Amino acid sequence: MTNLRVALCVFLSAGLVVGCASAASPTGTIERSAGPTVVMSPSISPTDAASPSPAALGSVERPLEAGTYRLDLDQLPGGGTDFRAFMVTVPDGWHTFDGWNVYRDSVAAQFWDVDQVFGHPCQWDGTLFQPGPTVDDLTEALVDIPLRKATKPIDVTLDGYAGTYLEWSVPSDMDFSKCDPADGERHFESWTGKGWAHDRFQQGPGQVDRLWILDVDGSRLVIDAFSMPSATAAERAELLSVVKSIRFAR
Repeated sequence: MTNLRVALCVFLSAGLVVGCASAASPTGTIERSAGPTVVMSPSISPTDAASPSPAALGSVERPLEAGTYRLDLDQLPGGGTDFRAFMVTVPDGWHTFDGWNVYRDSVAAQFWDVDQVFGHPCQWDGTLFQPGPTVDDLTEALVDIPLRKATKPIDVTLDGYAGTYLEWSVPSDMDFSKCDPADGERHFESWTGKGWAHDRFQQGPGQVDRLWILDVDGSRLVIDAFSMPSATAAERAELLSVVKSIRFAR
């Protein structure tokens, strides 16, 4: 798990780190979203979303031009479950890192094949457990994790695929220096992943994650759309639009 932490780090312009803990914890608080009602029906229809040959997101770090990109997660280094490919549309100013996330400034969307869950996010050493293979198994495990203040899960669909939606967060006064160490750093942990991404730990106090846990043809896909306290309302709205643009290959 820990030997891949360095490979999962990328610094964004606002000091955000995708996939690893931030060296400088952001301050302040962020309000929770308006709730899952905003995800029930996608509100954008990008003109190029129906393109027969959208560009592959690729497995490198790079800026993205506005447009629609194809993600083949099981083709990324590390492989993984045979996931159905999907398309995501991003505006100007977005980037990708290693082909399993898209981000800008203080917001990001990551795509996970979750393996094990940490039973405690701060005193996490020795707490990993298998939640079970289904959407409901993972949802039930996440809502019981201390310190995360998970919202009540609700049923959702995204481009025709059913699952659950919930939000959880990092306490705004959380002191990461009191958490268990790994590779010389202190981490606030969530879960481990299979395949392309191996270790989900949070970036700083006040972080809010919106989680779509979907059953896609029997494979469990987790979309983790998160924002830091420094994110503006416009950035959070843009992040939601990116998630709502997702279309699975048929």
